[in-house]
Amino acid sequence: MSVKSSTLAIGAATLTALAAGAYLYSSSSSSSSSSAADEPISEEDLMPADECAKLFVMMIQKMKLQLNKLGQMIQQIQASGQQIPQEQLQAWLLSEYEKGVLSTQKEIMDSEDVDEEDWQASTMYHLKIGTSSALTDAVKEFKLMYRQIGGSPPVEGNLPNWSVDEFIKVLEVYMRSMTTCMTQIVQTVRRESGNVDGKLEDKQLMEIRGAFQASADKFSNKVLQEGYGIDQDTFASVMQKFQSEKRVNDCLQALAEEQNKAFKDLGVA
Repeated sequence: MSVKSSTLAIGAATLTALAAGAYLYSSSSSSSSSSAADEPISEEDLMPADECAKLFVMMIQKMKLQLNKLGQMIQQIQASGQQIPQEQLQAWLLSEYEKGVLSTQKEIMDSEDVDEEDWQASTMYHLKIGTSSALTDAVKEFKLMYRQIGGSPPVEGNLPNWSVDEFIKVLEVYMRSMTTCMTQIVQTVRRESGNVDGKLEDKQLMEIRGAFQASADKFSNKVLQEGYGIDQDTFASVMQKFQSEKRVNDCLQALAEEQNKAFKDLGVA
């Protein structure tokens, strides 16, 4: 993924569904953690699947906040006119993100009094036997977040054989679906609060942003599934395929500006 699309993905103003997370068991994990996942574990020693899922949801929520902060930093750098090579900026983004994953993981394990090896081994066990769809979905989203900032290989298997023009059309639908999602949330909050057209209060803004983070991924995934028969994981891989295309990057930039303007008009940017 290019830096432009990464910035779009994590910008605090856009908050798009491309802003999605990391992979807990990356190569930066300890060797003891990797070996623990392969060791037999008795069912009575397992953490419940719903507890494993809860920890991943906590990680996702915290990493989205960190992604927003990194996005703000990148936007400030670009707005200042500094000419930093995209490869250098991308490397910095990925490095800072991975540091954040490790520190956030430790913070959660300490606060929840969880052992890393128990969490990993239990998660992999439940995933293998399909204990919990909530856990499967959370881990999938967690991996997708990392992939979308360039931190892991693309999806294996067949990808849609789209031309650049075809992909741009999908990209436009995808990005504008995020604006639709935000618009619906703002309208709901305004209607329920009775603040139909006045300036949004801080409490309302927090409610809107929380609702958007909770629903944007599902909303966009539905758009992709119903319109094109793919999920976000596949979409991210197609994005990587076209990452060097100038027309795609120019389109992303234009869509980001369009979305930022729409969010400002809604009073949430």
